Amino acid sequence: MEETVLARQTHFKGRLLQLDVVDVELADGSRGVREVVYHPNAVCAAVLTRQQEWVFVRQFRLPAEALLLEVTAGKIDAGEDPDQAILRELREEIGYQSGQIHRLMEFWSTPGFCNERMTCYVVSDAQLGNSALDEGEFLEVVTVSAQEGLAMALDGRLADAKSVAAILAWARFLGL
Repeated sequence: MEETVLARQTHFKGRLLQLDVVDVELADGSRGVREVVYHPNAVCAAVLTRQQEWVFVRQFRLPAEALLLEVTAGKIDAGEDPDQAILRELREEIGYQSGQIHRLMEFWSTPGFCNERMTCYVVSDAQLGNSALDEGEFLEVVTVSAQEGLAMALDGRLADAKSVAAILAWARFLGL
């Protein structure tokens, strides 16, 4: 039931992403059109401190037109390994100093229109220091208890998919 690419045209190519319109042949022989966003792969991490508190970042997200509470995340730079990228993001966003980092899972963030693949990590016994944010990056570090973070993932207060997936997977791993 795969689709065969017949033609591809790039309509936009920016610093971060590319948008292609792709003509395809469907499994039944008919034709269709797909709009595909190409985006660098990314990393995210559910972080639990030594005090058993989840660490989130609150930042404004223009597409959502809202301040969102999220797990630490970011794109993987060209030539960068996911393990290096998550360490960089943890240091930049939440001032990560020490703890145990484990790769938990990988998933497609939005495979209906985007090729971004997310590598998800969990961090335990995290010790934090001062953030070192990128220029133009504004966020607030927020901590909540382990049980409250799990409740937030289940009741909608965590509203982005990567954060919900990371917290629920980590909670299950911990037996919460």
